[in-house]
Amino acid sequence: MFRPGPRDLPSRCRRRAAAVRAGCLAAALAAWLAPRPARAVQPPTIYDNYQTFPVGSRAAGMGGAYTALACDEAALHYNPAALACAGASRLELSANAYIIDAMFVPGAFGPDEDLSAVTYHSVPSIVGGVRLLLDGDPVDHTGRLAFGISVSLPRSLSVKADPTGERRSFLKYRGRDDLTVGEVGLGYQLSRQLALGLSVGAGLRTAEEDFTTLVASRTLFACGSAAEQAAGNTCRGFILATEEREVLAVGARAKLGLRWTPIDRLSLGLAVTTPSLDIHGSAKTFLGQAVAIPSFDAADPLAGALYDAAPMVLDASSGLSLPLRVAAGIAWSTPRFTASLDVSVNFPRDVRVAYDQQARDIADVEEGDAAIPDEVLHRTWQPNVNIGVELPITGPVVLALGAFTDLSGVATEDVESLEAPADRVHMFGGSAAVGILSRQSRGWVGLSFEGGQAESRVIAGDLTLESVVAQSGLAWGGRSTVTRWTLVGMIGSNYSFLADDEPAPAPPPKPPPR
Repeated sequence: MFRPGPRDLPSRCRRRAAAVRAGCLAAALAAWLAPRPARAVQPPTIYDNYQTFPVGSRAAGMGGAYTALACDEAALHYNPAALACAGASRLELSANAYIIDAMFVPGAFGPDEDLSAVTYHSVPSIVGGVRLLLDGDPVDHTGRLAFGISVSLPRSLSVKADPTGERRSFLKYRGRDDLTVGEVGLGYQLSRQLALGLSVGAGLRTAEEDFTTLVASRTLFACGSAAEQAAGNTCRGFILATEEREVLAVGARAKLGLRWTPIDRLSLGLAVTTPSLDIHGSAKTFLGQAVAIPSFDAADPLAGALYDAAPMVLDASSGLSLPLRVAAGIAWSTPRFTASLDVSVNFPRDVRVAYDQQARDIADVEEGDAAIPDEVLHRTWQPNVNIGVELPITGPVVLALGAFTDLSGVATEDVESLEAPADRVHMFGGSAAVGILSRQSRGWVGLSFEGGQAESRVIAGDLTLESVVAQSGLAWGGRSTVTRWTLVGMIGSNYSFLADDEPAPAPPPKPPPR
């Protein structure tokens, strides 16, 4: 969240008579706080929840429970050791044909001023390939070495919102937050039962925000001394605030994996992803604050103009700040079904959204001398569980089903913030996909959905100039419920490069007789 440091009042304000200064201060206070109603409900980020949708094609259908399986291109995302169990060199492309992000907060900006956002977008989920460098032993595959490469978009959020109430004090918000990851890795079959893997890669966070706030007084607003008010000197309040944000952060990380198959049907997996090493990041913000126009002469409403626009442009550094993650999985495969279970935890790590912030010089705008504090998201332990099953239906058709948790990592410190509380929304989801298998290719189509609710702190009272000044700022004593959900349509395929004389994979098992 943008937290500018204090600045002096405009020079016109300081030069006015003492009797007027109180009214000038009140107007300046309202203008100073104008951007903050936009953050009554802090927008969600990719750091709040770990997975808004499972990554991959078969893996997505199984709810992301893939750490002990992953014998395909998704191995680099889930467990690089599973590269070694790929049956042949392969290529995969999986896309989220559509993503619908939704968020609802009744009374977010005062009575009957709800926040409602339903946003559509689509992104590729993962594209990658596996190349067998060494075949290893023809019986137990000991000595097999596989190389993998992938580019994935594991997290993506897009939210566009405006109040749904009739009064419309007015607020508009548009946000986009994406994480793109590129990885290369090796998987090696050390023995019949044990495979090891290592991958290295880079992550890129791209985000943009766009706020617009309009808070105009609906009645004549008192300005000046009692004598001036009695003489008809009144003030019409008006606020217009806009804030833009652009963040780009790059970091590097590594992933270690292990896959152990003590017996043919049972496999266990372990993957450890290091925290990201922040390499480069920038955050740019433009904040155009407010204009308040009082009137001290009924014949000339503009005669007493005393508060000018106060734009501010900031340059800052930013960090990718991905946390340490440990995931473990177990899978059981038989001719009739495959079942898989994953447990994982993300360790606490603060996200440095913007630091070392510096204001640019702007011609004819008076500079402030206060330091601008860092912008930090505080994150706590984030455990999750994924479960999946794959069942044969008929002929080459299989059905994958999954369920998963997506618990929030928002720390209590941010939930209880006095400036702009964040929402801690625990999400729960499920997925289903149908796969059509052939000799060299697989095609998948499916859906995933997750949703959750939580208590949200919102503005108490109306979002008006009068209430902001009367309270000397914003009051966060209101309570509401935030509802979030994400619906994703998935489509994917992979292709195996088999030699002409190589036997085709065994056909899928038939379902058991009823």
